[in-house]
Parts: sequence; structure tokens; C-alpha cells
Amino acid sequence: MAGWIRAQQLQGDALRQMQVLYGQHFPIEVRHYLAQWIESQPWDTIDVDSPQDRAQAAQLLEGLVQELQRKAEHQVGEDGFLLKIKLGHYATQLQSTYDRCPLELVRCIRHILYNEQRLVREATNGGSPAGSLTDALSQKHLQISQTFEELRLVTQDTESELKKLQQAQEYFIIQYQESLRIQAQFTQLAQLSPQERLSRESALQQKQATLEAWLQREAQTLQRYRVTFIIEKQPPQVLKTQTKFAATVRLLVGGKLNVHMNPPQVKATIISEQQAKALLKNENTRNECSGEILNNCCVMEYHQASGTLSAHFRNMSLKRIKRADRRGAESVTEEKFTVLFESQFSVGGNELVFQVKTLSLPVVVIVHGSQDHNATATVLWDNAFAEPGRVPFAVPDKVPWPQLCEALNMKFKAEVQSARGLTKENLVFLAQKLFSSGSGHLEDYSGMSVSWSQFNRENLPGWNYTFWQWFDGVMEVLKRHHKPHWNDGAILGFVNKQQAHDLLINKPDGTFLLRFSDSEIGGITIAWKFDSPDRNLWNLKPFTTRDFSIRSLADRLGDLSYLVYVFPDRPKDEVFSKYYTPVLGSRPHLPTPGPAPPTWIRPRPRPCVPRRRTACTRRTPIPSWTRRVNSTWTRPWTWPGTWRSCCAGPWAAWTRASPRPPGSSPRPEAPCPPSSGFSR
Repeated sequence: MAGWIRAQQLQGDALRQMQVLYGQHFPIEVRHYLAQWIESQPWDTIDVDSPQDRAQAAQLLEGLVQELQRKAEHQVGEDGFLLKIKLGHYATQLQSTYDRCPLELVRCIRHILYNEQRLVREATNGGSPAGSLTDALSQKHLQISQTFEELRLVTQDTESELKKLQQAQEYFIIQYQESLRIQAQFTQLAQLSPQERLSRESALQQKQATLEAWLQREAQTLQRYRVTFIIEKQPPQVLKTQTKFAATVRLLVGGKLNVHMNPPQVKATIISEQQAKALLKNENTRNECSGEILNNCCVMEYHQASGTLSAHFRNMSLKRIKRADRRGAESVTEEKFTVLFESQFSVGGNELVFQVKTLSLPVVVIVHGSQDHNATATVLWDNAFAEPGRVPFAVPDKVPWPQLCEALNMKFKAEVQSARGLTKENLVFLAQKLFSSGSGHLEDYSGMSVSWSQFNRENLPGWNYTFWQWFDGVMEVLKRHHKPHWNDGAILGFVNKQQAHDLLINKPDGTFLLRFSDSEIGGITIAWKFDSPDRNLWNLKPFTTRDFSIRSLADRLGDLSYLVYVFPDRPKDEVFSKYYTPVLGSRPHLPTPGPAPPTWIRPRPRPCVPRRRTACTRRTPIPSWTRRVNSTWTRPWTWPGTWRSCCAGPWAAWTRASPRPPGSSPRPEAPCPPSSGFSR
């Protein structure tokens, strides 16, 4: 840049000579704003007469244009606006002028820099008569050089136009000869007799039909190649952001066409429902993704043993999602996306290239685990009621109740992993709950329809949850804690309070059944028969998933001595004893009691009849000593420090026995009063 600073200090005739160096071929503004960049480039190392240096000259031209554009972008303000336009114009002008001859740009800049240095050097050394004559000659030489440069550029443009005209002339000659040939054929055909013309037309039509059939078969074959790109393992249909997931795609013809010799790469992107519709209408539509998937590129691998070509995405993760504007009451868990897998492969030495794409099943994106239940409802509705060949991802808003029954039964057996599905009585119960009806015949509901709003948008009448949320809670508690009991038929489940009353009213005392709670999602309550002055049927406060994580259902039932028979008449221990937690074994932190006399046993719990009274603040421990093993009293395994309030209902029947000295008799505590933990 030092050279340009000294050049700006020129005055008089030297300044005019420097101005003459610039023009349309290289504006002086470019020299001014890119002075440092221009003076730092290796212009002198390029041989302008050597075609081998053309590539280096083209790089310098590209760098000059980029620097001009970058300089233009940094201009701000009113003055900067005009300068920005001017610099952009210069960048375009230089690009179009020297694009076909970048070596001429090098020649021009070298000429300018050389004369600038000469003028600065002469101005520094001082003028003389000989120097004045030399300056005049130099100026004349410079003008001649400029004129020559302009003539050379015009000549290049003329040569380019001449080449285009020559090509157009050659094309015209070819087309003219083809026209003459076709005209000769027409003349020859016109001279044919009608019979000969008819026979030839018939032969041509047969050949045309044969050719069309062959082309159709080939087109169908090519189309089949494109649909051989399939998803072998679907991504999960409920996708949580920042959570890893996997998928596998496969090219069925990969082994047959030897595509594995140059294995293609597969890319996965997530797109919205609207983008999927546009893609199916026009496959050439440029797709804009609706989110960012990490680790979304994978190269296909060839498996020699099976002859398959597939790509395994093992660690994909949805980093972010871009949602569309929602309509009306639509929630985020009703918005559907799909994962687009796309790739390309070639056959025949890159002579034929196939662009292949495939869409996954619709997915629902969530950001928190609390959205999982509603997202699962959207997926279930789509999977069960989507029609083949639909527009993505259209589903009916209403479906017949029998179809929904079939879908719920399949979902229930799949989630609980049980062969025991929903019976006719279970479906009647669900219909009564959904339609708020009292009819006990399944046929009465066969003509009814269920809307999506009834299924999982509007709460059930009188409750703060939807039909699906309640049903999903039932599947969740069975799947996590009660699968064996459901398979054994120990859980009746789909029974309301009135039905439980009708089933137990004529049973002996101690008969109980397990049903799904109406007030707690995923809760199980115990209804049992016990005659008392107040009433004869009782319902225990529902146990939830959290309760069963602390103590299993079998152990809880084993603790309640007044529960004797599982409906209809099976002994409780016969059904649940194999699921009791073993009572043998010790806990390291529990003290071991001393030996006790053989005659000392745990007092038998007295039956407790629940009554309505205020909540009790007494707390009783879980019963401790159980039986004697090798002259040592053992204690069943319980949660350390677990105590139950006597207000918990059936726990009131327990008494606590403590180690007593040999020869002493046990003194059980009085039973706790029943509490409000019981409900009708």
C-alpha cells in the first residue's frame, strides 16, 4: 500500500500521466480501495504469454472480484450506499471483461504498477530537460498502449462472436441437410401406390406398438428400481428432542446391480406434513427441513452373507424442531412430521443415475415426557385409521366404534404383551365410559362413531381426563407391574363400582375383586364383601404406580388377612402366593432378635371393620416377626423404616409383636381404628 500512498502525492503532469493509466479496463477506484491487496499479490511471477499460468491468473481474478464484493458489503451510511453500488458494478464489469482472458488482467495490472513506480521514482529524483522529453515519450507510449489494449479486447469480443456465428452456421447446415433428407422421404412416400403405402404403414404401426410396449416395460422397471429403497427399521413414532434414536434403510437391488462397488450415502432429514405433501406432488421440489438431526448421514454397507445393502443410523438425535402454526384447538402433540431418507446410486459406469427417496411413518415430536401419552394417541389414531395411498397424513375425524374397538384391543395386547385381550364385557365397559351410556349390550354401540375430540381432546363428562389418557394409564400400570396377574385372570379390571357391587353382593365375606379406578389414572382399587352394621361392600383407596414401585400388589394383598377369596371363588393364596416376596433372608441393617421360646407365635390379626370416623394420627409399623427358623425368629423383608398410618385402612388389622423374654406371653396392641381411607 506504500506505493499507492506515494502515487497519491504526485502533482502536475505526473499526476495526469498516472490518471491516464486507468480507465474502463481497470477503474482507479478499484486501485484505491484494494491498494494493499493489489500490491501484495505475485503479479510478476506469472508469465502472461504462457497458457500454463492461466489457472493462477484466474484465481487472482476471482480473488479480486471477491475482495471488491467484500469491500462493498462493508459500506454503510448514505455515502456508503452509493459506493457500495459502484464497487459492485466494478466487480461485475471486471468479471465479465477478463473472465475469458484472465492473463490480460495480469498484464494490465503489471503495466499500471510499473508505470506508477516509474512516475513516483521520477518525481522523487527531480525533473530535467532529458527527463521532460522522456516523460513526453512515455506518455505517448502509454496512450498507444492503452489504445492497443482496447483494440485487443474488441478483437477478442469479435472473435468470440465470430465463433458463435460459425457454430450457428454449422448447425444450420446440419439441420438443412436433415430437412432435405426428410423432404426426399416425403417425396418417395408420395410416389408409392396406395396398397404399398398401406402395407408399410401397417408394418410401422406394429413396430411402433412393439417399441411402445418395450419402453413401457423399461419405464416400469426403472420405476421399480426407485421403489426398492425402503425403510427396514422405522424410527420411533414418538420422537423426543435431545434423545438418541435409530433407523435402518435398505436398497433391495443393491446387491444385484453391484451398487456396493461404489456405496451410496444416505441422508436423513425431518420434514413437516405440508412439506411431505409438496414432495409427493413434485419430487423435484427442493425440500426445506423442519428441524436439525445430528448424525444424519450414513454410508450403505454391503453384507456378503445375506447379499443386502443397507445403512444403519445408530446415533441420530433430533436437536431442534420448527413447528408450523396450529389450527384451532390443535395441540403440539397432534402435529405430524416424517423422516425423509434420500440417496442416489448409479449403474453402468455412471450412465444411469437414480435419485431415490422414501418417507417414514408419521412421527410426533415431543420435548418433555409428559407429552408422551397424547403423542401416542395421535400415532395410534393415524396407524389404525389411515387409508392406503392417502395424502400425507390425512386421517378421518370420526371412525366407527367397532373399528376403534379392534384398534384398542390390538394396542392393548401389544403394550401389555399378553394373549389375553379385551373381552366383550371389557369393550362394553369402555363404550359406557366413552358414550356415558348405561346399555350393557355391545350391539347397541355398533352403529355409533367416535370422533378424535371424544378420543383424546375433550375430557370425559365429570372427570378431568380424556378417554385415551385413562386407557393408556391402564395399559401402563399393567405393563409395568401387573402383567402376570392380568394373564392369570386375577384382575377383573374393567368394572365400575355398581358392577362390582352386583358381582360381590351374593358372595361370602372376604371375597374381593381388583378393578381399575375411575378417579386415579392408572390406579387399581380393591372392592370386597364384608357385612357390617353400616354396609357390606367396601372400596379401598386406589393404589397407583408409585405405590406398586414401593410394594407389589401381591404383597399388599397378602398383608390384608380379611381378603380371602379372589372373585369369583378362588383362594387368595392359591392365586397370589407364588408372587409373594420371600419372607426368609435378612437385611444387614436390621437387628437380629434373640432366641424365643417355641410356644411364642405372632398373634393372629383380628378382623377390622372399617367405620367412618376422623383421621387417626397413630402410626403403626408393618408387622415384624413372622416365624421361627432354627430356633431364631426371622423377619420378613420390608422397606427399611416403613411405617403405615392406621388411617390406611386394612393396615389397622395388623398388630405388632415384639421379642419377649422366654416364658412370657405375647401382648398384642389394640387394633387401630378404621379411617377415612375407605370409600364407598
